[in-house]
Amino acid sequence: SMDGPVSISIYSVSGRRITTLGNLPGRTGYNQHHWNLLDGDGDMVASGTYIYVVSAGDSEITGSATVAR
Repeated sequence: SMDGPVSISIYSVSGRRITTLGNLPGRTGYNQHHWNLLDGDGDMVASGTYIYVVSAGDSEITGSATVAR
């Protein structure tokens, strides 16, 4: 509902945090950000399903993404 920083955390389906993309610019309305498919160590992630949590202010949304190679 207002401009501000956004954080995206990505987890494996077992709950292990893969990476966090923080302090992304967020504007009111539709936003998108492309994940480069790297984990926190800079290694490419494996094919599979990942859970993402998008946090902005007091709001959070959760979803899933599938990586297929």
